[in-house]
Amino acid sequence: DPEGHSSGDEADSRWIANSEGIPLLEPESPQEAKEMVKWAFDLSEEFNGFFLVRSSTRLSLSSGPVTLDNIPHVAKKAYFDTSQCISPYLARPHHINVLERLAKVEKIFEKSSFNWYRGPENPELIIICSGVGSRYSLETVESLNLRKSVGILKLGTLWPFPKGLVKEYLSKTNQVLIVEEVDPFLETFVKETAFESAKAPGSLKVYGKGSGHVPEVGELKPEIVLKALATLLGIEYPVRDINYNRKAGDAAAKLLIDRG
Repeated sequence: DPEGHSSGDEADSRWIANSEGIPLLEPESPQEAKEMVKWAFDLSEEFNGFFLVRSSTRLSLSSGPVTLDNIPHVAKKAYFDTSQCISPYLARPHHINVLERLAKVEKIFEKSSFNWYRGPENPELIIICSGVGSRYSLETVESLNLRKSVGILKLGTLWPFPKGLVKEYLSKTNQVLIVEEVDPFLETFVKETAFESAKAPGSLKVYGKGSGHVPEVGELKPEIVLKALATLLGIEYPVRDINYNRKAGDAAAKLLIDRG
């Protein structure tokens, strides 16, 4: 809950996936959320384990057109699964199962269409982003007219971290900006992947929360991405009119449904 709009803290749930060995996905839009949840259920059945789909405040409170597939009608019979139990003697084999499952899921995640790249073959800088940060990154590149010099690598599958995919794009640039909400989760594993890559130490600059270009608290906003990218590339960026928020609020108010 970035900014703590409806809860007591801004705790980042992505670390749960990392510490508990649970595959993690993060959608960027209502349509992708619908598709990801369906896919997560399918994978959960296939691998007989938990899958986590992360939704932050901005996505949860947004709305948009969603195309539905045919809804299957499956008659389910309630039952209790008595094949599972908790025992110290099973901890080791269960741990092995978790690691083996993550390795299999990672291969699937590496090829997932929820991860995509848009931009030039050899960009001056690549933005690695997820969730609503993906939309803000696209808007920023468009508004600054940087399509020919800046690439965007959007990750929808966050854990197991798709190292192979990320490593491929790290080899194409010397600068990376990480755009994500709250903790430096992606930033941590991008830096780890960069360390393991074939690039010479120090040849790749990774910017984000660690460098102070993206704040570690509060909700991510388009102007944060705009300022960070413009600062890194040394270009001027348009400053919003002081009346922008009021005008935007007035325009949005006309779209609200009258609830009486």
